[in-house]
Amino acid sequence: MRHLFLLLLLLPCLAHGQDFLTRDLVVNNRQLQEIRLGATTRLPPSGIASAALVAVVVTNGPVGGTTSLMGSVIDGGTLYTGGTAPTFASIIAQGSAFGLGGGCQRGTITDFPVINQNRPRVARFDAGTGLFTLLTPPIPGSDLYDSTACVAKNGILYFLVSNRSLSRLEVYSDSGSGWTFVTSYSGVITPFAGGIRPTLATYAQENALMTVYQLTNGQILARRIELGRGASGTCLLASPLAPVGFTVVLEAALIQMIISDSWFTFAADVNRDGFAEIYTFDLDGACTVYSFAANGTPIAGNGYNWGSFAVIPGRVFGDPVNLFFTLLATAAIDSPASLSPYASPKSGNGGPIAACDARLWQIGDGYIAAGAGINNTHLSLHAPVRARVLHRADQIAQMRQEANVFAGIECGPRF
Repeated sequence: MRHLFLLLLLLPCLAHGQDFLTRDLVVNNRQLQEIRLGATTRLPPSGIASAALVAVVVTNGPVGGTTSLMGSVIDGGTLYTGGTAPTFASIIAQGSAFGLGGGCQRGTITDFPVINQNRPRVARFDAGTGLFTLLTPPIPGSDLYDSTACVAKNGILYFLVSNRSLSRLEVYSDSGSGWTFVTSYSGVITPFAGGIRPTLATYAQENALMTVYQLTNGQILARRIELGRGASGTCLLASPLAPVGFTVVLEAALIQMIISDSWFTFAADVNRDGFAEIYTFDLDGACTVYSFAANGTPIAGNGYNWGSFAVIPGRVFGDPVNLFFTLLATAAIDSPASLSPYASPKSGNGGPIAACDARLWQIGDGYIAAGAGINNTHLSLHAPVRARVLHRADQIAQMRQEANVFAGIECGPRF
């Protein structure tokens, strides 16, 4: 049986010990291939709104050679044993869904771009109706696409899609009336041609986006996209050998560093050695890059021959850091030039992982990560919590009662 597990990482008090709550969630009894998380607002009958988590996953399909797209809304109480287990709705029952991105929130909607039948689609959750729908962006032609990503900035959603037919990236915006073309970049080796999966993030204080992608000559390039002006700057992160063909999708993650308005963190298996490489870089002024060969952070195990990454803003021992983790390892990027590894509280088979930062009543700041395993042995919902909040039975009971709702969830850039 295949399950989805949610892993709640609360790292601020690692030095003081942790206790763990666990929970399993069944999706559709088929192997998970991709996972993305987003935030939404839950509107209960009481009329009191609360934050909730939206999970969208790609699984193996009902028949060989197909995939399915499933979605669910998860309340805070789900994280605790005894909470109501959510059900997953079918968004694409049988298709060829892959290249899942998101979730990106604008008002009451949360969008998850995805490729189906080699063309971009959008799985949208609407908090007003409580339903998932599948949208078809108005992209002309019949070019083949193989990856998506999105961010929210100033009330506008921005989408990044990779055009395999033309070896280029395309950027679109949606302010509420559908996709509008913004810009494109050529000379890109896309994921199904062997390239690292393109990523997208936002700047905190500026009207700009950041993307990292791989060129056909193998170079890993960071590009700043100035919104409204068209100008952009670039920074070369690495120069590995050019890919010679497709084996597995090489996932990547990108986010602005919490400690700076200009530094970013990027993670991918750039060297194709089965371990994560982490880069921090700054495009303001000179192109400054630090790299970490994060040996000891394998991205796959026995269940998958590939793995993915999550990089989110957070705190360790009260200090702001960027947190990087796979299903098998965790690290804190303390500064642009400093990385501290931590033992992962959960080992597993690699494969897909996604994360959001979240706050639960009685617990404080935390991080929800969702991953998949090949069987029950490596598949559970973890909620590591600070040991000092678990001293008395009445505290545990109060925590579980008040944790029926999230105090807040932020997925993707927190700015």
